[in-house]
Amino acid sequence: MSNGVVILIGRFLLAVIFILAGFSKLADPAGTAAYMQGVGLPWPAFTAWAVSLFELVAGLFVLVGYRTAAAATLLGLFSIAAGFIGHWDPGNVVEMQILFKDIAIGGGLLVLAAAGPGRIALDRRPAG
Repeated sequence: MSNGVVILIGRFLLAVIFILAGFSKLADPAGTAAYMQGVGLPWPAFTAWAVSLFELVAGLFVLVGYRTAAAATLLGLFSIAAGFIGHWDPGNVVEMQILFKDIAIGGGLLVLAAAGPGRIALDRRPAG
């Protein structure tokens, strides 16, 4: 299997979690806002919509390889921050496992940002 295909599969696997999460949050904005309020985020209704759209759009950008470095960097930092905001609970093993999963996903996205989207990506289209 070529590197281009492997990176495409990796982009898909990294992006799909955010695309599905964005759709899921958009399908239940009231529930998403309630969660945002529960973790202490300001303006929960606005934050819910902003996070939902960000996850969806940035996830799609990573999937198709468009502005990959920026989208992957932002999603990576978001994933790490969201993990600490939503799952930091040293007394709860499951929450800490979710936190470390979020950190690992963030790390993978930062590696993607540094390495580039591979050959099969909109970022690699010919000029003109």
